[in-house]
Amino acid sequence: MVINRSYGPVADWWFEGEIIKDLFFSKEDCLTLIDKLCNAVDILLTANLLYPNQINISGWASYDPNKRKLTRQNKKDEIILISSSNVREELFSVFHPDDASPFLYPLEIEICGEGILYNKNSKPIVWSDPISVCGQTIVQHVVDVITYSYAWLPYDLKGNRQTEIYNLNAPRLEEALNQIQAQTGFHLIDESNSEYAVIDNYKLFNHRDADGEIITFKIRENADLIELHRSQWNYIFYQVNDGFLLSVTCGTVGLFEINIYLNKEETGNYKSRGIDYIEELAQKIRNSPLQYQERDVDLPVNESKS
Repeated sequence: MVINRSYGPVADWWFEGEIIKDLFFSKEDCLTLIDKLCNAVDILLTANLLYPNQINISGWASYDPNKRKLTRQNKKDEIILISSSNVREELFSVFHPDDASPFLYPLEIEICGEGILYNKNSKPIVWSDPISVCGQTIVQHVVDVITYSYAWLPYDLKGNRQTEIYNLNAPRLEEALNQIQAQTGFHLIDESNSEYAVIDNYKLFNHRDADGEIITFKIRENADLIELHRSQWNYIFYQVNDGFLLSVTCGTVGLFEINIYLNKEETGNYKSRGIDYIEELAQKIRNSPLQYQERDVDLPVNESKS
């Protein structure tokens, strides 16, 4: 239910505050941004959508009020590992509000971590990186809520209807975003839809083609990938969230893999016959890989925790 960051976000919501008076950049501006950012994190934490464990600070600048000029500084980006209970304390300590030394202004602050998503059986599963929050203050304060999960969509990215998952997760995010807007007092800026979703206020919908069909994407997903059994140079059998995946090595001179999720019948056979059935299924796939080619998927990225 979560895709790798390299594919870009499923959606984001950009909240903007008022333009900073006289475009003056100061510690006070930074601390105001931190306060708004932490308000958003607190709301997502209460909703179990974000358990913060990392702060990323990207880019630094100094501001000369006499020359009214912002200058980028040669300082390394920072990654701060945290616990979910001390985000505000960690951020305020980084910028030393009582320090009289020249102030370096962060260009972007991102808070990321883990969060709970419910599967179709109403089981809460902790996933890595379903939602993150970014803050910026150049001209005006910005809080950007970003998601890499498609749990808020009526269909998954392969075009499969996911009614239970959608009903269990989408309202949680919608409520949290409403609270973030109310708590920060910022305005939601309507921008273009993402590659993966139609963004309608705080709701997401799948893109459709001219014929009304759901547009699908072939991506590597983050998943709770647990190896159950391995036969060297033969196959690897995984549990993936609440299903099973079989990765079979095929070919003679040129080796390749066929990765399939077990369907309902195959899952039933495995539960009744155990690993002997998986051995038989792996042999069938190896003997006739073309028959299984349409079911071939990329192996998901292991990014969740039970």
